[in-house]
Amino acid sequence: MHPLFVLLVVSLMATPTFAQSVKRSLAKGFEQMKTDEYHGDHTYSRVKFDDGTRAERFILRSGDCYEETRDCSRDRERIEYWNDDSRIKIGDEVWYTWSIYIPEGSWIPPRHGPFTTLGQFKQFGPGDELGPPIIQFYYMSVGYRFELSNPLSPEGNGVELAVNLIDPKVMQGKWTKIMMQAKWSNNSDGFINVWVNDELKVAHSGANSYHANKRFRMRYGVYRFKVSKCGTACPEQIVYYSNIRRGKTLAAVSK
Repeated sequence: MHPLFVLLVVSLMATPTFAQSVKRSLAKGFEQMKTDEYHGDHTYSRVKFDDGTRAERFILRSGDCYEETRDCSRDRERIEYWNDDSRIKIGDEVWYTWSIYIPEGSWIPPRHGPFTTLGQFKQFGPGDELGPPIIQFYYMSVGYRFELSNPLSPEGNGVELAVNLIDPKVMQGKWTKIMMQAKWSNNSDGFINVWVNDELKVAHSGANSYHANKRFRMRYGVYRFKVSKCGTACPEQIVYYSNIRRGKTLAAVSK
């Protein structure tokens, strides 16, 4: 099967009409998703849009950081779900999907920070410690940005590939559907391709992992770092996710 990573934008006039505080992720096809302790009732809710779409709402406010992960002392804030995926290994071809809705008029972080990530992939290291991101999806003024880190630098130094996929303003008030197929590899047989609205934006072949035989972690929600660049408090950010799925085939994530 030809490698594929598709990003489609679906325009919907929809607003959330129902919210319920819960802790269990709606993601399918993963081992159980986990999250750190909540900062308060505002951070996570399930919602239902008036078109019937079920979604998860993440709200990140200034000061939402975890002492246990040292985010507070490292100039970071987050509310994310994550999964330690022992079933996905180097050499596997995997499909991931999720959809994002950003309300109209939302703050768009400037190009030079603070930096907001809406979706990221990490890999564990030789000592089973969690390493830096290998793939990140940034939401910033220059675009919704795909970045692949340099797979030859497990310390997270350098970028192998960076592509601005879509204007961040275009994403607001619409569902943005993401589909990703990747062959995880730390050798030349790896691949990641990206389409936006059926238009090819990224065609990458080669290594996309730091290590051989080490598991990955997917994270989704809202994460930002270098928050001191806001000067005072960073603005509140609200993001909705739906249809978070993972599978070995396109059919598995298209149900």
